[in-house]
Amino acid sequence: MIFKSRINKIREELSRLNLDGIYVTNLTNVRYVTGFTGSAGSVLILNDKCHFFTDGRYIEQSKNQVKGCSIHIVGGVHFQEIEKSKLIVDNMTIAIEADYMNINMFDSINNLMPTIKWKKISDIISIIAAVKDAKEIDSLKSAIEITDTVFEKIIPDLKIGVTEKEISAKISYLFKMLGAEGDSYESIIASGAYGALPHARPTDKE
Repeated sequence: MIFKSRINKIREELSRLNLDGIYVTNLTNVRYVTGFTGSAGSVLILNDKCHFFTDGRYIEQSKNQVKGCSIHIVGGVHFQEIEKSKLIVDNMTIAIEADYMNINMFDSINNLMPTIKWKKISDIISIIAAVKDAKEIDSLKSAIEITDTVFEKIIPDLKIGVTEKEISAKISYLFKMLGAEGDSYESIIASGAYGALPHARPTDKE
């Protein structure tokens, strides 16, 4: 299972750093670890267990998507469930994603569970994810194929009189119709003088 393999790689890195676990709050990393695509989720990875947290909106979605972790549906703050369920024992050293967690959240976690040694570390998951596994390589290939097809289909529409917004909307439509999950970001469509803008946003300009 691809997600089990990813979790095991993270555990190997945690062991190398003499850490007992990591609390993952960055949604991109949550998705990488579990497969969850929702907008609210966090993960606690320990040496022998993995716990995923979300709220009641994602009961069915988490059942279908989350792999390799026990699922906790909580009505409040995720880390409060960690303390309530005693998922971490005293004197454990648990990493937190210092690049993504704000000071208030860190202080709240530290105050709620003062017997735990919380260690701020850099984003080890993105470093692990930089080496693409088979699933990611297949996804990249599919994305490239879809993008090539979209470009081929949009060329006939690039003509005098069409607006930048119309081209942007059709590109978004074509991506979804061809199997993409959605837009990674709004298409950069620029004509005339706007072509000098590196991140031009589509306008009503013809």
